[in-house]
Amino acid sequence: LKKALEDPEQKTRRIAAHHLGALGDKSGVEQMKQDLKKLAPLNGKRDSLDAKGHAQLEEALEVAMVLGELGDASAYPLASDLVVNGTAQEKWRSIVVLLRIANTDNAALKAAGMDPIGLLKEIAVHEEDDEVFFMFLDRVHKILRSRPDMIDLLALEPQLESNIPTLVGAGTGHWIDCCPYNFFRCFLCNFFNFHAAFG
Repeated sequence: LKKALEDPEQKTRRIAAHHLGALGDKSGVEQMKQDLKKLAPLNGKRDSLDAKGHAQLEEALEVAMVLGELGDASAYPLASDLVVNGTAQEKWRSIVVLLRIANTDNAALKAAGMDPIGLLKEIAVHEEDDEVFFMFLDRVHKILRSRPDMIDLLALEPQLESNIPTLVGAGTGHWIDCCPYNFFRCFLCNFFNFHAAFG
């Protein structure tokens, strides 16, 4: 695996760094930081991007995800920009990066002026793209380790209260007439109503 960190293919290096990290070996961090700098030298800031440019940023975010897994916050500037200004594909990848960075040492993040949870709260309140919204819900509960932060982020999502599916056949034992996506929203809305009422 360590030899694969020197492979000419970036994807191979990224996969090697990921698997080494799973084994407790963070030796892939420096190579991933170098790859990130090559793929996103200006942290995603451009006047305009063509399809190739966006594909390169998506690859940079894949590297950033691995860095986050390894406890490195180098990709914070890139993710914090693209989570607001990127395409839907760039936004959801940035959400994953920020969640993984949020799992690192909070004191170190604060000292460096990084606030991934604060940024994610902004996304919870303001994101209007349904695809990004769904990925946000899905990734928060899968990645974030802090339960209080998880509850705070999900409770902030305004669409949970405004998109409750319609019940059909009330009292007849019929289920909610909606897709699983909206059923999940309804479940979360009811969860937070219960949490507010009973603690």
